[in-house]
Amino acid sequence: MRNLKMVILIEALIIFNPCYSQDSHQKRQEVIMDFLNYIKEPSWKFDTLVKKYLLFRKDESPKFSKNDRKMIISFAVAYLSTEVQNTKFKELIIKPYLETDSSMQKMFIRRETKEAAYIVYNKDKSFLRYFLMDKDKIVSFVTLKQGRAFVLLN
Repeated sequence: MRNLKMVILIEALIIFNPCYSQDSHQKRQEVIMDFLNYIKEPSWKFDTLVKKYLLFRKDESPKFSKNDRKMIISFAVAYLSTEVQNTKFKELIIKPYLETDSSMQKMFIRRETKEAAYIVYNKDKSFLRYFLMDKDKIVSFVTLKQGRAFVLLN
């Protein structure tokens, strides 16, 4: 009886683990798409970004003050907003970093980070951006086309 319970438990883990992972990826992709949709209008608000999309520590950081981090992130979002406005939004594709073509996997990041990273691109790859997620919040994103590393401000 004990062996039967163990077999059932193992089978349940095998069956439900991919579903959880898929749901997690789908949720993260939705957060990224909602974030991009929100910032494509120039009237976005920093407080709304933090509440809904970005992981932003409100306490002081040893590297940057809260105000410095807010300013840097605001500039990066403004830059990304302009780029999103200039691309065909409906053509954007969001995929987990490890599921994309190897030619797009150019970030200098550890394996664990790759598992939390996503790439947003369009068909001709004229828009290609990297996002780092923690659960359902954006931790960092790269605004440069040839960016090679995430800047973590928290």
